[in-house]
Amino acid sequence: MVPWTTFTDPEVARVGLTEEQARREHEGVEVYRKPFAEVDRAMADGETTGLVKIVTGRRGKILGGHIIGPDAGNLIQEIVLAMRENIPVGALSTTIHVYPTLAQANQRAADNYYREKLFENRKLFSAFFGARRLLERS
Repeated sequence: MVPWTTFTDPEVARVGLTEEQARREHEGVEVYRKPFAEVDRAMADGETTGLVKIVTGRRGKILGGHIIGPDAGNLIQEIVLAMRENIPVGALSTTIHVYPTLAQANQRAADNYYREKLFENRKLFSAFFGARRLLERS
């Protein structure tokens, strides 16, 4: 795996598979995004163009990462390391990042992994407890 960066304004960085490639080659592909417009440091710096996108397979295995925005060439390194060492996307989420930094865009994109799991389980729990209440009334 070789990362690359195009030093334009904004910068464009990439490592691993694209979303399209991942969907062709793997099952259970999920994609997590975080726009720089929602990252405090990017807002403070007035550089809100772009996003972080993390492509994952089963169990949160990172298959690819794509960043368009300020300092993308430096920010991609966290994703490169995670892929090289088989660190799942959830670990990026639970790693403490300095606030406010652009690196929080990586963390916040990864946070969506747990957000999806939480809401997936909420639906399951709601259905379970709703059915349980119906049975108790009978």
